[in-house]
Amino acid sequence: MKLYTDTINIFKELEPIQFIRQSFPEREIGNGGKEHHMHPFFELYFLLDGEVEFFVENKKQMLQAESGKSCAVALTFAGEIHNAIVSRRNYDHSCFFFTEKSFPQFDNKKSPLACFTGRERGEKNFFIPRREAFERITALIDRLTELSRSESGVRSFAEWSAALELITLAGSEWEYAFDESDKSEPKLEPTVNPIATRAASYISENFRSIDSLASVAAYCGVTQSYLSRVFRDELGIKPNEYLRRRRLEYAKTLLLNGYDVTSACYNSGFCDYSHFIQVFRSAEGTTPLSFQKNNRVLRNDSTEPN
Repeated sequence: MKLYTDTINIFKELEPIQFIRQSFPEREIGNGGKEHHMHPFFELYFLLDGEVEFFVENKKQMLQAESGKSCAVALTFAGEIHNAIVSRRNYDHSCFFFTEKSFPQFDNKKSPLACFTGRERGEKNFFIPRREAFERITALIDRLTELSRSESGVRSFAEWSAALELITLAGSEWEYAFDESDKSEPKLEPTVNPIATRAASYISENFRSIDSLASVAAYCGVTQSYLSRVFRDELGIKPNEYLRRRRLEYAKTLLLNGYDVTSACYNSGFCDYSHFIQVFRSAEGTTPLSFQKNNRVLRNDSTEPN
């Protein structure tokens, strides 16, 4: 396995950008994939070689790429639950993690982050760049991979410039991919059982108030056992785990925004404080208070979260 990573941060007033490049041959690929998750920042994912079954919210999409010939892109914003399950073939990908504050404000120009901020949750997450854009994308990722190993004094600025160009290019290709005009470029069309889609949407919108999975099954008009089976088969996660992850990630977001542990517990849908601490520690390897202390709080907010 080859792994390259770097934190790009040269301007004091801007948030850092995290760059990751990972690749390994088929013989080193295990089961692939980790637990469905979400986080309080943007993620831009480039599949450069291999196959990945990518989940975002209530949709899944098989992404395919061939080294030197094609790539596929997935993107998520803060709070979108997602996962990538790697197929058993050569695998090469790159990820970028950042926030709106990682870049300066551009006067009289359209934000390159519209692909994150200008869409609905779980919509328009996947696209295929055009050939010319693909060649530039791979060149920039190769450049960033090279710079991540360099000890040059100008490395950081070169990395930041390359990352900005890459993210801007991805935004332009996203706009092109979802332009309503007729084009010959291939489009990705996710297909998921409508019951799983309906249940995931309901959980996403009501996770703070759902008292049991029986209510989710009733909303979908199916039995709870059927819901559990089709949800797991379609989205790769049990509905109760999906609900738990929704609540945990929302609680983490509240903690990062300055809410105390009690408020994070009850405002994210947990009814028992001790159970919340136990679940949080099991999932994150630390207590909610330690998590808050060990991560930079984005802001202090005493208002009711929306």
